[in-house]
Amino acid sequence: MFVLLISVSVIVQSACQTTKAALAPEEKIENSYLLKGDFKYVTQDNLGYTYLINSENEILKLNRDNEIIYKQSVRGLGDISSINVNNPQKIQVFYPDYQYIVFLDNTLSEMKRLNLEDFGFWNITATCVSRHNNIWIYDPVSVQLIKIDESGNTLISSNERYSQADKINSPTLSVDQNHVYLTTPDMVQIFDTAARFIKEIIIEKDKAIFSNGYMIYSVNNEIKLFPLTVEMRDNSNNVLYKSDSEINGFFLNDNTLGIIDENGFHNITIEN
Repeated sequence: MFVLLISVSVIVQSACQTTKAALAPEEKIENSYLLKGDFKYVTQDNLGYTYLINSENEILKLNRDNEIIYKQSVRGLGDISSINVNNPQKIQVFYPDYQYIVFLDNTLSEMKRLNLEDFGFWNITATCVSRHNNIWIYDPVSVQLIKIDESGNTLISSNERYSQADKINSPTLSVDQNHVYLTTPDMVQIFDTAARFIKEIIIEKDKAIFSNGYMIYSVNNEIKLFPLTVEMRDNSNNVLYKSDSEINGFFLNDNTLGIIDENGFHNITIEN
């Protein structure tokens, strides 16, 4: 069973990509599974192409009709932890087990590999593409947020006193136009694009995307809205979507909420 609880209108942008959704009362909701399978990651680029990662670490690219058009599987590098598609011509895939970043073109063909250990970084736990196609990394050794170029040169680094190592467990990195977000299952640290610490928010979640002062996140099989610029003690009423199935990932783009759960990939389409 799927339930969409619509209480707000919001423009959102997913991690490293631009997305938009207008949610209003009394809209028609359409549910359908587009692809059955065991998927652990989903995102969509600004051209409307969807990217899925399955349990075998195979990347699938779907066209706007949700048909598989390309596949890619890089063997021998371990599990994929993240894929960034803000530049569809140069997709960044992170393999933390062997500390590799692999760049793919728009056909998912391999363009380039970077080994972060070659640059003197060890045990990097999260990466993300910056707005200008450089690379953000979180370094648990120095306990810093660092921006590097593709030659491994450090361009910007945070002041480590703002990032406490004992708080940073299972981190992910995300960016929007003005901020960098270091996220764990129970908190978010917000930095500006010069890696200056702004604030920390304690909030439980499974997955999260960010845009324009909002966090859209999943927890307990619900997708919720949290305004990062407004202090809220109770955000229980900001539920955008509720499911009986476990939500493994999602994106929001135009009037489409794309979701992966235990059954596969499906869309919730909002029609005015």
